[in-house]
Amino acid sequence: MGPMFRIAEASDVYRQLLDEETANAADRQPHPALRAFSRFARADFPVPENEDADGCLFEYGVTSLTGSRMFTLNLTRQLELPEDAEEGEGYLQVSCELHYTPVPALEALGSDAHWWFRGTGEEFADWYASLPLPDLLAALGNETPAQVTVAQDLA
Repeated sequence: MGPMFRIAEASDVYRQLLDEETANAADRQPHPALRAFSRFARADFPVPENEDADGCLFEYGVTSLTGSRMFTLNLTRQLELPEDAEEGEGYLQVSCELHYTPVPALEALGSDAHWWFRGTGEEFADWYASLPLPDLLAALGNETPAQVTVAQDLA
C-alpha cells in the first residue's frame, strides 16, 4: 500500500497522475486518462469501513450535458466522507470526463455504466479487465477529445 491521502486532496491526486501519464505517453487521450484512473483507483483514502464507501464508475455514452451532443467517457471515484470530515456528510466524487465528437463508431457503442466497490471483495484489476475497453478503444480510434475535465463534487 502507498501513502494515505486526505479525501480533500482527491482531485489533486488524480490531476497529478493524469499529468504524469500524459507527459509519459507517446499516444494521446484517452489512454493517459485511463491509466491515471487505474492508478487513482488504487490510491488509499481514509473512508469508513462500509462495503460501498469507496467505489469506481466507468460510464460512457452520447449526452447533451455540455449543451451539444457529445460522446462522453466518465471515469469517477466516489469516496464516502468520514463522520468528522470538514466537507460535511455524504460522498466526494472525483470525475474525469472526456468529450468526443459523436462519430458513427462511437454512436454505435450506445451507452453503458459499470460500478465497482472496494468492500465487495472483487479485485479492482479483475473489474477493470472486465470493462468493455477493447470495443471503446477500437471505436475511438485516433479521435482526440474535444475537452477533458477533472472535477470534484460532493454528492
